[in-house]
Amino acid sequence: MSPLVRPLSLLLGLGALATPVVLPASPAAAIQAGDHCYPKNVPGPVYNITSAKSEPVVTHIKKISLAPGGKYAQTTAITKVNTVVAGVTAKTEASFEAGAIFAKAQTKVGFDLKAEDTHTKTTAYTDYIEQSNSTRSHHTYAIYHGTTKVSGGWEQLRCKSGTGWTVTGKGTWKSWRVDDSGTTQCGLGTKDPLALAAQHYIGC
Repeated sequence: MSPLVRPLSLLLGLGALATPVVLPASPAAAIQAGDHCYPKNVPGPVYNITSAKSEPVVTHIKKISLAPGGKYAQTTAITKVNTVVAGVTAKTEASFEAGAIFAKAQTKVGFDLKAEDTHTKTTAYTDYIEQSNSTRSHHTYAIYHGTTKVSGGWEQLRCKSGTGWTVTGKGTWKSWRVDDSGTTQCGLGTKDPLALAAQHYIGC
């Protein structure tokens, strides 16, 4: 584990702590309710992702403090503080295909998402931590694991004779991407949204 902030890759340019980033609207080519269609050519439903937002979530964290010239080097538990779960829910009684919804959501956000019913680690991490304070001042550090949570809405449309594409179901979806981890120093500027979230979590 790096002694300083290890940047998350491809994190959508998040800035302020826990400020969700709203992803662009669905492409103009997406099927819309009322569009003309031929039922014989499209027997099954199609799905649109109606909204999507992302935010950093700290899932595990440990706070350490070091005096000037101090060093921390030991195996320690990184406590679980949050769990992110992937899933799909419906606001109507219509049946839906979770796999199809996740596939559309993944295309929209532009990176791989975890499948339905998966979740981040629900127990503590046990990591070997090595951190030094080579400055002349006392410093506090956050050792963290976390992820990017992504969530939004979906709609199901079916092609019906005489009415064209018709909305037959609506709901929400949520998922997350791969875990990331690192160490960040309180007061040290960073553009890494997860590191920034970790700093705020321990009260920097």
